[in-house]
Amino acid sequence: MPSETRACQNRNHQCTNAFKVLSVDLDFYRAHHLPIHRLCPNCRHYERLAKREPVQLWSRTCMCAGAPSHAHGTLPCTVSFQTSYALYRPEIIYCEACYQQEVV
Repeated sequence: MPSETRACQNRNHQCTNAFKVLSVDLDFYRAHHLPIHRLCPNCRHYERLAKREPVQLWSRTCMCAGAPSHAHGTLPCTVSFQTSYALYRPEIIYCEACYQQEVV
């Protein structure tokens, strides 16, 4: 089966406007019931980049609630550190020592 040339449905990010889908790729997509890409490789790359965390460090403090096995006991940990997780993120952020206590 020959390759297929498709038009990109997004006209941003130095879009190549048209891209070729090889016959090997078409066979794979059809065999696994996957949709064929609607965006050119440049647009897909910039969409992936947009999902990355910003290149910025935030000052945070350890969020462990305290446990008897931790060095600070049941009191909250007061260690401050830099992280790529912003203040509005929902993840619980541990300092290195508390993280090691939780994992080990």
